[in-house]
Amino acid sequence: MRVRFFLVLLAAVVAGCSDDGGGTGASSAATSTSSVPPSSVALSEPKLPAIQSVAKAGGTTIKASQEADWTLVAHGRAWVSGLGKGVGVYDARSGRPLGSVAVPQGPCAATDEGFGAVWTATCEPGGVSRIDPAKASVTGHVALPMTSDGESSIGVGEGAVWALIDGSGCRLCAVARIDPKTLKITNRYPVPGGASAVRAGLGGIWVTNSQTDSVVRLDPSTGKIVATIPVASEPRFFDVGAGAVLVMAQRAGALCRIDPADNRLVGCTVIDPAGVEAAT
Repeated sequence: MRVRFFLVLLAAVVAGCSDDGGGTGASSAATSTSSVPPSSVALSEPKLPAIQSVAKAGGTTIKASQEADWTLVAHGRAWVSGLGKGVGVYDARSGRPLGSVAVPQGPCAATDEGFGAVWTATCEPGGVSRIDPAKASVTGHVALPMTSDGESSIGVGEGAVWALIDGSGCRLCAVARIDPKTLKITNRYPVPGGASAVRAGLGGIWVTNSQTDSVVRLDPSTGKIVATIPVASEPRFFDVGAGAVLVMAQRAGALCRIDPADNRLVGCTVIDPAGVEAAT
């Protein structure tokens, strides 16, 4: 069973985060779109628990350099982009360093797990790399015109690996469908310009758009857009799990929850009124 951090929980990793702003399921989505303007999305501001130290919360601090960035916990290990030869590897229980994975093309964007592998986008040059978690080595790479700043994510699930393509700013934007075995691009599905990141799971392919303050849902079989869901200001990083799509709205400083059963925004909870600068 895979476990993913929605927010970077290791204190050492947070220092390396950028300042820029897969499970599977059989859920079927009814075609729907919304004309509700982003400004109408209500924000709840409950009183949050007091901030605790990592140790008091039951966590372990792992010493890492400022290059530490994206973190994924899967296959009993923590995979941290930007460390060592490309992706640092730690024991998930003890935090003991286990070396690193050489990723010559330079890992970037939020990683994911699925089909028995760990997956990372690359930026130098752009593409997606597949990592064998048992051998901690890259077993394949596919070149793609990814966004150059790396402030994005890939998605793994719903039968494929998914990545946003068409370069910086994603003006002529599409989601590439990649076969996890052959690493061949089997399709390209157009999405609205300004798309930010992609995740897969719960019966859909999900794409955040920080320009339109929305999340788009695609049918994984056809690539058809079946829903456009308004969320709080500047959504980018997000994840799929616990029966929901969980979106970080950075400018609003809020966490938004989408119910995939009916493509409905359940609500957005303010975490920091000053905004959030972090990564998944």
